[in-house]
Amino acid sequence: MKLFLAPHNDDETLFGAFTLLREQPLVCIVYDSQVQRKRGLPITVDERRDESERACTILGCSVGFLGVPDDALLTPDTIALGVGVRYPKVSELWAPAFEPGGHDQHNVVALAAARLGVKTTYYTTYTREHGRTKGREVPIENAKWIALKLTALACYRSQHTLDPRAGCWPWFIGDQREYYKS
Repeated sequence: MKLFLAPHNDDETLFGAFTLLREQPLVCIVYDSQVQRKRGLPITVDERRDESERACTILGCSVGFLGVPDDALLTPDTIALGVGVRYPKVSELWAPAFEPGGHDQHNVVALAAARLGVKTTYYTTYTREHGRTKGREVPIENAKWIALKLTALACYRSQHTLDPRAGCWPWFIGDQREYYKS
């Protein structure tokens, strides 16, 4: 079984849409998005899950949710155990690359993936200091993939707010290329 680990709702589409279109893995969203609601934004876990389900359908994939609250401080071992129990037959895995200065939860998921002991391809996300991390560019094998990625990104209406408490909108209008760790 092929599995794509996305730390948060939308990471699979922002950083892995072309992989999803080519490989058709099952997508596992690790963290449930609760932090935005705690910042006073009217965004719910159910809304974020619905957005992910719609986006993954457009990209031709099924999605599951590990359900870890995004304010939980779990170790990579705990997350690896949860993934391993839920998806015991993983033969190929995609996960965020560990990036010094990167998002803490992306890095925890990267370390958890390394503990699963399966063939893993690491995709890049960003660091707080340098922004989008580049590496080996993921090939776009069909021009239709560009429209599919943009259509899937449009599913994340909760993230299109200009409210600075969310801080997500720049990811939806920036460079849409994707990269694997070199």
